[in-house]
Amino acid sequence: IDMLRVRVSYGTTGNSRIGSYQARGLYGFNNTGYNGGTSSFPSSAPNPSLGWEKNYKSNLGFDLGIKKRFNLTLEFYQNILDDAITPIPVPAQNGFTSVLANIGKMRNAGIDLSLNAQVFDGDFKWRAVLNVGYNKNKIISIKNKASLFGASTEGTVLREGVSTGAIWGFEFAGVDPATGREMYIDNIGNKVSVYDLDRNIATGGKYLGDRLPKAQGAFINSFSYKALSLTVTIPYSFGSKILIDNASENNGRNLSNRNQSVNLLDRWQQPGDISNIPLLSASTNPLVYTSSKYVYNNTYIQLSNVSISYTLPKKYTSKLKGIGITVYGNASNIGYWYKQKSPEGRHGIKEYRFSFPQAQTFTWGTKISI
Repeated sequence: IDMLRVRVSYGTTGNSRIGSYQARGLYGFNNTGYNGGTSSFPSSAPNPSLGWEKNYKSNLGFDLGIKKRFNLTLEFYQNILDDAITPIPVPAQNGFTSVLANIGKMRNAGIDLSLNAQVFDGDFKWRAVLNVGYNKNKIISIKNKASLFGASTEGTVLREGVSTGAIWGFEFAGVDPATGREMYIDNIGNKVSVYDLDRNIATGGKYLGDRLPKAQGAFINSFSYKALSLTVTIPYSFGSKILIDNASENNGRNLSNRNQSVNLLDRWQQPGDISNIPLLSASTNPLVYTSSKYVYNNTYIQLSNVSISYTLPKKYTSKLKGIGITVYGNASNIGYWYKQKSPEGRHGIKEYRFSFPQAQTFTWGTKISI
């Protein structure tokens, strides 16, 4: 061990970036009022109790060096956000549907690790960097024990005891072989038809997973041999879930106006069929936007970037009076490996994760330096 350092810190900050005069009731003006005259109108709801968010940060870090070849940085942290600001719904009779308020407390706690290694040194060099991040997010408290839900299509919730990345929705239990209609597990554990399901996300929904990964980071390798160099970048993410856009399946409701997933070929068609795709109908199929059948495991490893370059030796460029020539190539977004596999000939996380496929780019060229 040739270097060891311990770091400890604690501090608190306030967030005043909430916009100007947000605690006051503001008015807007326009020139299209009564009889073409200038008019004013309430534009934001007042909240005289609105205050700054307060962030309490603590950190314990270690820096370790071994034989001047290996360097390790390890960080333990905790960030507590108090008086978190978010819009909350209010009765429309007030003239507004929401108002900014300090509603609760949230904690982020985790570990960041970075390992930098000079694996080989000499004519052949190999330098590796591994970054790992783990973060646990939790809403500690919300005033009045309230739960705030997003739109019915989003599956988002602010609720004590769960993460801000929680997916809130309905537990899919397959398709009834007799009727071709979807079945769900309700909040008391009974299997019910989609028609009998409480589809109000606030009263009938449940926790389906977390959009935040359990671990994420990247593995970066740089190789060189004399004038030839190669760099490979591999990001990864483990343990997160994703709620996909259901428009490509939509239980057949979009058959008349857009392309649909090949998965609909496996639809229920007659009594006795076993399928996860219900009887298709453009009008009679209730749609559960946040069904767990639209929740996928988002664990992946990506081959993000590969770059290679070769610098011509001086014996080939000596007659060019100090000019250096480097030939290079670069490839980006080469491919993904997903833990959850797509069924053969059907769509899964690989096909659904992005609304549009990520573009692969390949570049090459020659760099001349003087």
